[in-house]
Amino acid sequence: MTLLKVSQIAAELQVTGACVYGWIKQGKIPSVRLGKLHRIDREELNRFLARRTQDGSRTKAECR
Repeated sequence: MTLLKVSQIAAELQVTGACVYGWIKQGKIPSVRLGKLHRIDREELNRFLARRTQDGSRTKAECR
């Protein structure tokens, strides 16, 4: 299990941290809370991205 920071995911997907937090809040990406911090498992991120590809959704467009 590789846990990623919100900032790492935001940089990788070229979106804002607020966008990633929004996906977490909406339940689109499961996260683990460590105190006040959220961490996302790499496998969960890959599943999220696979769903987006299958749906034809554009990850960056959802945040704007």
